[in-house]
Amino acid sequence: MRLYEGTTNQFIEDTIQNQIADKLRESYENYYGRRVNPAEFSSWTNSLQFMRNLIERNSILDNMIVLEYELPYANERIDCILFGIGTNGKENVVVIELKQWSNVEDCDIEGNIVTFLGGSTRMVSHPSFQVKGYHYYLKGFVQVFDKDPDIVLSSCVYCHNYSRRTNDVLFLPKFNDIIKEFPVFTKDDFQNIGNYLKSKLSKGKGLEIFNRFRTSEIRPSKKLIE
Repeated sequence: MRLYEGTTNQFIEDTIQNQIADKLRESYENYYGRRVNPAEFSSWTNSLQFMRNLIERNSILDNMIVLEYELPYANERIDCILFGIGTNGKENVVVIELKQWSNVEDCDIEGNIVTFLGGSTRMVSHPSFQVKGYHYYLKGFVQVFDKDPDIVLSSCVYCHNYSRRTNDVLFLPKFNDIIKEFPVFTKDDFQNIGNYLKSKLSKGKGLEIFNRFRTSEIRPSKKLIE
C-alpha cells in the first residue's frame, strides 16, 4: 500500500500548492477507514516541504516518488522512496526516513537514544537502526531486490530540524558503523544529502524502475528463508 505515488515533478507541484498533506490524508482515510492522527498530518505538512526543497534544488526531476509505503505483512510505513538512475548508470531505489527531531539524549540500552516524541520523552531506536530494519525488510520480501541484482537499494535518514553539536549523541562513536552503512543527514547537511541523492538519482528514468518495484511479487526471499 502506498498513500502517495507520482513523478517528482508532480510531488513538487502538490507541495507548492499545499495539497500534499491533504492528498495523503484522503488516501489514509480511504484505505484505513479512520481519521488520520493530527500529529501525523502535521508531520507530513512540515517534513515534505524539506523533501520538496531537496528534490527541486538538486534537479531530481525525471524520477518517481512514493510516500508512506506500508511494509508487507507489517504495521509500519516508510516515509519516502525515490526511484531513478545514478551517475554511474546503475538503477537505484532510495529509502529516506524523515525525522523532525531537534534534540536527543544518550541511552544505556544498546542501539537506542532518548528524544521528545508524541508529547513525551521516549526511548527509541537510533534512526540508522530504524532505517536498517526497513532496508532489510524490503530486501527480504520484495522480490525485485532478490531477482534483479542490478537494482541498488540504499537507505538514509534526514533529520531536517536537527543541528549538530559538540559530542553529539546522534553521532557518538558507538554509532559510527551503523551510520556509515545507513547515513544520517541533519539540517546542516543540505548539500551533502543533495550530493548523495544526485549520485543515485540524477539521471532520472525512474518510471520503469518504479513499475518493476510496484508489480514485484511480495513473498519471503530465498535468502530470508535460509
